[in-house]
Amino acid sequence: MKSRGSDSLKTRPSLIDKIRNLLNDAAWDEFSGIYRPLIINFSKSFHVPAVDREDVAQKALTWVAPRIKDYQYRPEECSFRSWLLGKVRHLIQDYFREVKRRLSMEQPQEKDEGPYPPLEELPDPDSSEWKERWDREHEQALLREASQAVRRHVPNKTYQAFDMYKIQELPADVVAEKLGVTRDYVHLAAHRVKEKLKVEMARLRTEYA
Repeated sequence: MKSRGSDSLKTRPSLIDKIRNLLNDAAWDEFSGIYRPLIINFSKSFHVPAVDREDVAQKALTWVAPRIKDYQYRPEECSFRSWLLGKVRHLIQDYFREVKRRLSMEQPQEKDEGPYPPLEELPDPDSSEWKERWDREHEQALLREASQAVRRHVPNKTYQAFDMYKIQELPADVVAEKLGVTRDYVHLAAHRVKEKLKVEMARLRTEYA
């Protein structure tokens, strides 16, 4: 898959329009690159086993394909992200219903309870928890994309200083010694990258609503 620019995380009409053409492989690659990790991480938050998260994501993306042509982009009423969340929620609920059904059919000595939470422990279909978790994963996706974008536009050592000092939380003296720079350089680099991240995150939040 080709490398995506910092604007690739937009839930924008242009991307939606592009994937209405099922033969537009480039657009579908971009779409999958945006939403597949989001769905997989979201499924993980509900303890869907790793082997099954990809299946949930694939079913969701496959569901979009025949319906996107008729989807009306009205973010003020229901954003694309919310529209897709509705389907992903149903897929996760269906997954646990199937787990419960399968376990109920097995003999007691054959049962493998696994890491599955009971279906009753999933949030109510109308609970705001679904959207809250979905939005948290969305925010993380934006942060990853913003970080990649900023990293491409600052010197490597500058970003290393930020990462080691702010993300890894190493002391400034340690970072300076490892990178062969001064403490002032570490502080200045961290500040510059942090400010660029704020700007990029604000832009992405607006464009990828």
